[in-house]
Amino acid sequence: MRWVRRQLLVFEPALAPTTSPMYRARLAMADTRPPFEQSEYMEDWVSGLNQRFTKPSSLYRDREFESHILRKFFCYTIPMKKITTHLWFDKEAKEAAEYYVSVFPDGKINSVQTLHNAPSGDCDIVSFELMGQPFMAISAGPLFKFTEAISFMVPCDTQEEIDYYWSKLSAVPESEQCGWCKDKYGLSWQIVPTAMNDMMKNGTPEQIDRVTKAFLTMKKFDVAKLADAFEGK
Repeated sequence: MRWVRRQLLVFEPALAPTTSPMYRARLAMADTRPPFEQSEYMEDWVSGLNQRFTKPSSLYRDREFESHILRKFFCYTIPMKKITTHLWFDKEAKEAAEYYVSVFPDGKINSVQTLHNAPSGDCDIVSFELMGQPFMAISAGPLFKFTEAISFMVPCDTQEEIDYYWSKLSAVPESEQCGWCKDKYGLSWQIVPTAMNDMMKNGTPEQIDRVTKAFLTMKKFDVAKLADAFEGK
């Protein structure tokens, strides 16, 4: 337990005594070193983290301890200017990011770093953007899985857009329902027509009821059928 406490002092400064030399040193580094994306800064942190992960294997095999350290590492070393979606993969972070960037217009990968000798092996850290929204993905082992409780809504102006995104992002037929689909990495998406938002916002109670009954029977949304339901055809 003594070794574990030393590591938490590094990655969780709030738990450390303010008089701790290690606490003061880490705060000084955080204040004076360049941003995380610059390789020199990244290498310093990676080097220090790798050294600590070579301590007793019985400790870092513990999954809760591993996930705690990884989360605290990224929280304290990545400067964020706005909310960034963070995705945890087993080994597919880089592959998934490259795929998503190929699907969405103006998608781009900003950086790829690799943390070596982490508890789950080499850990890719990928920063990327989709339609102006920042994302970060890591390959940190099979500790967590995606569920439908979290999904990403993609607004579409036309049926052609809906068809396009559905063909690219739906890989699990049994997960298709009411515009929801699941991709080959297990991440859930909602492919939604913008016209339906207008219908639900501006329609009468009777129109909204008809549209609701219509879309509850759908897997991929059909804009024409939703419009027919709205108009009572």
